[in-house]
Amino acid sequence: MEKKKSGNMGSENWGGRREGSGRKKGDKVYKTVSVAGTEEELLQLKNIAKENNKTLSRYVIDSLVYKK
Repeated sequence: MEKKKSGNMGSENWGGRREGSGRKKGDKVYKTVSVAGTEEELLQLKNIAKENNKTLSRYVIDSLVYKK
């Protein structure tokens, strides 16, 4: 009995990375900064951010840069 090859298994385009595939790069480039504080201070910041329906990063940036 002869085994049947199925679909694209033998094709060069099967699996792996292809040009144009994957997530597209956005217009903005984000950088990372660190904030040092006590465990209690950072917990307070996280709670305040959550109360304002924001991520910690967005809350800190809005508070310091945009004075919101």
